[in-house]
Amino acid sequence: MTAASLLATVVMGCAVAGCVHTGFARTTGLAVPARAPGCSLDIVFQGPPPYPYVVIGQVMTNASGPEILAIGQNDVVAMRRVTEAACAAGAHGLMNIATSSERVRVGKRHWKTTRGAAMAFVYVDAFGRPLSAPEGRLRGSPASPTCSAPTGQN
Repeated sequence: MTAASLLATVVMGCAVAGCVHTGFARTTGLAVPARAPGCSLDIVFQGPPPYPYVVIGQVMTNASGPEILAIGQNDVVAMRRVTEAACAAGAHGLMNIATSSERVRVGKRHWKTTRGAAMAFVYVDAFGRPLSAPEGRLRGSPASPTCSAPTGQN
């Protein structure tokens, strides 16, 4: 198969079946090593993380395709893709998390789009140097995040 026909096959496959895009946009020059798939992450739903931190970038994912082929695409799956990308970027945790799923009519067909985004951060010492990544792997799904409750609130 030539390169041109392979490219055409991939493009047509995305047009018919939909595509999934996941990426990481680094916002700092702070170098941190990638972490293993399924790493343990702190998930901060409200307020800042409980310890000094530096935001290293934003993780984004977007999946869209014909509704019949998008079965199984939902907010949980989007969050799983976000956590996988955060581990690959070396993050210790995620904050400002947003996911959404929507169904849109395009002509006579329905398309489903699922999105997810979060800010990835690492914990740092008093001098702004990244700390060692938290150890451990969670039970259950390989990309299941840990959740940290808001601190200082009852």
